[in-house]
Amino acid sequence: MAFAIAAAVIAFLVSYLLTPGTASLARRWGILDHPDTGGGRKQHGAATPYLGGIAIAVGFIAGGTLMAGATGGLPETYVLGFAIALSLAVVGVADDIRPLPRTVKLVAQLAAALGAYGLGFRVSAFPWEALNVIVTIVWILGITNAFNLLDNMDGLTAGLAAIGAIAFAVMGVIAGPDAIAISGAALAGASLGFLSHNRHPAKVFMGDAGSLLLGFSLALLGVRLEFDNLTEVTFLVPVVVLGLPILDTTLVVGTRLAARRSPFTGARDHVSHRLVRMGLPVRTAVGLLYWVAVCLGWLGLVITRSNTQVAWMLLGFVIAVGLFFLTFLVKIPADDSESKPIAAVQEPVDVEEAAR
Repeated sequence: MAFAIAAAVIAFLVSYLLTPGTASLARRWGILDHPDTGGGRKQHGAATPYLGGIAIAVGFIAGGTLMAGATGGLPETYVLGFAIALSLAVVGVADDIRPLPRTVKLVAQLAAALGAYGLGFRVSAFPWEALNVIVTIVWILGITNAFNLLDNMDGLTAGLAAIGAIAFAVMGVIAGPDAIAISGAALAGASLGFLSHNRHPAKVFMGDAGSLLLGFSLALLGVRLEFDNLTEVTFLVPVVVLGLPILDTTLVVGTRLAARRSPFTGARDHVSHRLVRMGLPVRTAVGLLYWVAVCLGWLGLVITRSNTQVAWMLLGFVIAVGLFFLTFLVKIPADDSESKPIAAVQEPVDVEEAAR
């Protein structure tokens, strides 16, 4: 516990102190996210710098490396896995500087997912290895892009990533392995350090560099969780903990396909946008989503202390509640042409923007 807390504190301080510097560099180099004119989907008030994801990455490395060294080092599997995550963040930086073709980003993500699988970051829930491979790749790509999509409102992605990472860190402290506790704590600290500058109204955006790193790293931590009492259904835990990004991705992809629009075309139709369209202030909408994420993280922790039957029942409860809110959210108008502009929200880069 003490080492995990220390990792979080170090990562927080490094990320917090470094973020203004990365923002200054972005301004100097002209790496800015400009608001749209005429009621477009980027409604933040002024041009805002990217590159906050670099501060998150450095904070994550600093916190994790120092505490891993103090405890004897991280297993090589984790070191190489997070090295892949950092390489994906480099791709994100390149896209923040100059938009990359969609195929380049998708190929990079697929290569990263396959590399992680080869290192042992894999789902082992099924007796057929081919199915385990498919589920693992879908999980890693899905969560990576879910956080990429989720980066659409001030403070949202960093806050939800921090909550998910804290949940995984606590599980690592309770059930092991220690690498989960330290890595999760460092990721949470780095996210919170950046969040201090990214709360509404945001002074800096993380860009793809941050969202890809956070999503990919959380996906890896999720598949490495181990619980002796839930050997057959351990994979349920990360699904519950990261249920909100999964819900958001399901909503936007499903509604776009139903409307015969490309799911890769950006729009203000995410859960956060719909809450603001209901009349909630930006900070209230984001805070509400934080609370939902905290509840899911707590429920995931409860599942880890339960038996298999209870775990399945709790997952069924989460799915039922999620479907209820999906049916509610889809009824909220999401067509920009039918709605007033949403003040001070931003969707700088997401998986749809990989198409740019």
